[in-house]
Amino acid sequence: MMAPCRSRDDLHDMDEDLMTRSQVATLFRVTSAAVASWARRGRLPEVRNEDGRPRYRREDVEALFRSGVRWRAR
Repeated sequence: MMAPCRSRDDLHDMDEDLMTRSQVATLFRVTSAAVASWARRGRLPEVRNEDGRPRYRREDVEALFRSGVRWRAR
């Protein structure tokens, strides 16, 4: 199940509140591939910037972090 994508208008309004896949990975101390997997599985909603690159709303990332979910290391 893929996470819902937001429109480009939505991205324009919240541009400063978006994080890159690498930033999210660093926060959780996991690989970028793990973050991509979370997005594909619907754990973390993904949006795309004007270039089509994945971004994550800071609010969603913080909520996931606060949820205390334990991440499996591979």
